[in-house]
Amino acid sequence: SYCFAVGMLPDKVNTTNPNTKDEEVEPHELWFCVAAGLCLGVLVARAVEHYVSPVHQPVQHMAESCKKGEASTVMFGLALGYSSTLAISFCAATTAYLSYHVAEFYGVGFAALGAVGTFSLNVSLEAFSAIGDNAFAIAEMSGLHEEARDRCLLLSLAGKSVASISKGFTIGITLLVVLANWTAYVMVVEISNTIDEQMILGFFIGAALPYWFCSLLMMAIGKASSSMAEEVCKQFSTKPGILDGTAVPEYKSCVQIATHASLKEMRYPGLFVMSAPIVIGIFLGNRCLSGTIFGGLLCGLMLAISSTTSGAAWINTTKYIATGGTGTNDGSKPAWAGSAAYKASLLGATMGMPLQDIGPFLSSYLKLMVLESLIIAPFLRDYSGRGLILDIWS
Repeated sequence: SYCFAVGMLPDKVNTTNPNTKDEEVEPHELWFCVAAGLCLGVLVARAVEHYVSPVHQPVQHMAESCKKGEASTVMFGLALGYSSTLAISFCAATTAYLSYHVAEFYGVGFAALGAVGTFSLNVSLEAFSAIGDNAFAIAEMSGLHEEARDRCLLLSLAGKSVASISKGFTIGITLLVVLANWTAYVMVVEISNTIDEQMILGFFIGAALPYWFCSLLMMAIGKASSSMAEEVCKQFSTKPGILDGTAVPEYKSCVQIATHASLKEMRYPGLFVMSAPIVIGIFLGNRCLSGTIFGGLLCGLMLAISSTTSGAAWINTTKYIATGGTGTNDGSKPAWAGSAAYKASLLGATMGMPLQDIGPFLSSYLKLMVLESLIIAPFLRDYSGRGLILDIWS
C-alpha cells in the first residue's frame, strides 16, 4: 500500500474543507491513514475474540454463571456486552482521531478505505461459520457416532467465534465509513459545524432511531419464529411418529414460512430506513438531518457492539458447555441430555440468536441512512433550509 500511495498519488494532495483552511498532505501521510484503518481491523478482531471466544475468561465465567440459573446467565451476558463497548469504540475512535489529525476527514476516508480492504477476509470468515454450523446439524440429524458429532461441534464453535469477529469488524469500520460520508454531506449542503437548536434536535432524534429500528427487527423476528413454532407443533400433533423417526416431517411448509416471513416482515424496517432521512430533511431541515446522522452513529455504534457481543457470547457459552467445558459432561452421555448449566445456557442462546445479528443490521442502517442523505443533499441545500415545520413555526 505504501508503494501504491507514493507512486500513484500526486506529490501534494489538497484536502478541501469549507469549514477550515485548505491543507496539503503528502502521499506517505495518506498511507499512514490507510495503515491505521488496517490496524483497526486487527485490534477490533482481537477485542471481539477476547469477549466471545471460549478460550478466554469472559465466556468461561459465563459458563460458570449458568450453573446458578437462567437469571444469572442473562445478567452476566448483558454485562459482558456492555463492557465490550469501551474497547471496540476506543479502537475505532483512536483510528478516526489519528486519521483526522493527519489529513482531516480526507484522512478518515482513506482509513475507511484501508479497513474495507479486508472485506474478502470477512466474507470467508462468514462462510466458514455457515459451513461449521451446517456440518454439525448434518452430523446431528443423520445420527453419526459420538466422535463425529463432537468434532463437528468443535468446528461449529470455532465458526461462531470467527463469525463474531467478522461482525465486530463490520461494526468498527462503520464509524469510519459514516464519518467520511457525513463530512461529504456537510460539504454539499454547505453548513457549518456550529451547534444550534436544529442540531440538538437532530442529536436526540438520531439517538432514538436505532432503538426504534431494532424494535422493528425484533418484532419481525418474533412474529416469524411464532409462525414457525406453530407449524412445528401442528406437525408433532398430526404426525406423532416424527419424534421417533417413523414419520417424515413436511419440510416444505417450514421453508415456505421462513421465506415468506423474511420478505413480509422486513417491509416495515426497510421502509423506515428509506423514509427517515427524507422525512427529517424536508420537515426539520438539513442541519437537523446532520445531527440525526451523528447522533445515530454514536448511539447505534454502542447498541450494535453490546448486542452482537452479548448474543455471540451466549451462543458460544452453550456450545462450550456442550463440549464439557464446565465439567458437566463425563463422556457417558451428551452434555445437553440433562445438565442444569446447559439448560440455563439455552435461554441465553435463544436470546443470542437474534441479538448477534443486530450489529450488522445497525451497520447497514447507518450506512444506508448517511448515503441516502448524501444523495438528497443537493435538494435539501436548495429547497429545504430550516425545514417545513420550523419555517411554519417561525
